[in-house]
Amino acid sequence: MESVPKGAAAPSSISAESIRVIAQSVPGVGELSDEVCMLLAMSADVRIRTVIDTAQAIMRNSRRCRLATRDLNVALQTHGMEPVWGHVGAHGPLAGFQCVADGLFIVKEPRVHLAQVLDEPLPTERWCIPSVRAEWLALEGSGTGNPQERRSSLPTLPKVPDIANGSELEHSDGIYAFGRRVIKSGSEEEFRLLEARVMMLRTDALRAELPHLVRLIHDEVLIGVAERRVQVLSRSMALCHTLLVHPAFGVETYLEHLTPVVLTCVLSSRIEDETELDKQLDMRRASVQVLMRIWAMTSSTFTLRPRIAKTIVVALVGADAHALGVICSALDVLCQIGGKLLFWAVALHGSSLERTLDKRLEQLDRLASQASGDQHSLPEHHHRQRQLVLHAYLALARAYQLARHYTLPCSPHVNVQAPLPQTLHARIIDAFGESALLQVCAFFTSELAF
Repeated sequence: MESVPKGAAAPSSISAESIRVIAQSVPGVGELSDEVCMLLAMSADVRIRTVIDTAQAIMRNSRRCRLATRDLNVALQTHGMEPVWGHVGAHGPLAGFQCVADGLFIVKEPRVHLAQVLDEPLPTERWCIPSVRAEWLALEGSGTGNPQERRSSLPTLPKVPDIANGSELEHSDGIYAFGRRVIKSGSEEEFRLLEARVMMLRTDALRAELPHLVRLIHDEVLIGVAERRVQVLSRSMALCHTLLVHPAFGVETYLEHLTPVVLTCVLSSRIEDETELDKQLDMRRASVQVLMRIWAMTSSTFTLRPRIAKTIVVALVGADAHALGVICSALDVLCQIGGKLLFWAVALHGSSLERTLDKRLEQLDRLASQASGDQHSLPEHHHRQRQLVLHAYLALARAYQLARHYTLPCSPHVNVQAPLPQTLHARIIDAFGESALLQVCAFFTSELAF
C-alpha cells in the first residue's frame, strides 16, 4: 500500500479530521496517525460512492428522477449492510425489485389480463384512480399473442424457444423476446426496425426497458460465442452501440455490465472462424469502436479504464500463434488509446509478437511446401490464414508507427523516433510482396500516425 505524505489533503469528500473524531468516540481505538486517517477516509469515500451508484441504479430502474431513502436502504442491503432508515431487516427480500444479474435490477410489475381488471369492483375512494399501461410492442401486432390485440398487415416474427433453460423469462412478452427473435432469425430489415424502435424510446420508457436490453445483449453474446455465430455477435454489438448513442441519459449506469460483453467480442479466441474471416474481422472492428465509446464515456470512473487496459494487455501477451484475430483486435484498441500504454506495450512485447507471427507464418509456409508446389491445391483455409497473418503484421506495424511519436514524460524534449524494425519490414516484403509494403507505407503517411 502506498504511503500518503504527511500533511497532504485526502482526495475524498471525507476529511481525515472527521475520521479522527469518530475514532476517538470508539472505545479501545485510541489516537490514529494522519496517514491512517487519510487512508480510512479514502476507503470510506469509495464505499459511500458505491452505495450511491447502486441507489441511483435502483432509482432509474423505478422510472423516478428523485432519490428516496428506500433506494438507499435497498442499496445497503445489496452490499450486505444494515439499512439506515426504517425497520427493514438486513437480510430481508428486496421488495419491489428483481435482481436478474449481479447489480442488475428490474422493477417487478405483475401482468394481469384486462378481463380480470374489468371484473374487479370500482374503488369507493375518489382519489384512487386505476392506471393501465399498454405494452408498447402490442402496437401494430408485433408484441404478445393475446387474442384481444388488433392485428395489422405487418407479419409476426416466428417464435424462437429459449435455448438457455427451455422457458421464457418473466419479461419475455416484451422487448426481450422480440429482440431475441430478430437477432437470431430475423432479416436485416427487421433488425433495423428493432434499432429504430429503441432509438424512439423516450427517457421514461428507456429506463424501463434498459435492463431488459442489457440482459438481451449479454445473453446473445454468450450464445454467439458458444455457437460461433458471427452474425449474432455483430447484431448484439450494433444494438449495444445504439444504446450508447441514445440521446436519453442513464446508460452510464450499465457500463459495468456492458464492458465485459464487449471485451468478449473483441478478445475471445473461440470465435476464430476461418469460413467467415471477413465477417469476423468486421465484427471485431465494430466491437473495438463500441469499446472505445465506452472508454470515452468512463472518464470520471476511476476503476473501469485500468481494468480495460489490463485486460487488453494480458490478452495480447497471452495470445498464441493461432489467435491472430485476438492480436489484431488488441493492437487496434492499443493504437486508439495511444499514449504511454501503447508505447510500453510495444516496447516490452513487440519483439515477442514478431516471433509469434513469424512462427505462424513458418508453419503455413511449411504446409505450402508439402503441397507438391501447387498453390491451387492448397485448402481455402490456408489462404485465409495467410491473409489473417498479414492483418496482424499490418496492425503491429501501425502500432510501431504510432508508438515512435510518443514523448516520454520524464524528458518532454526527447521524442522516441525508433524506426520500424528491419526484421518486420523485411518479413512483410518477403512473405507478402510489394503490395503489402504499400499498405505499411500508407500507415506511415496516414492521419492516424499522429
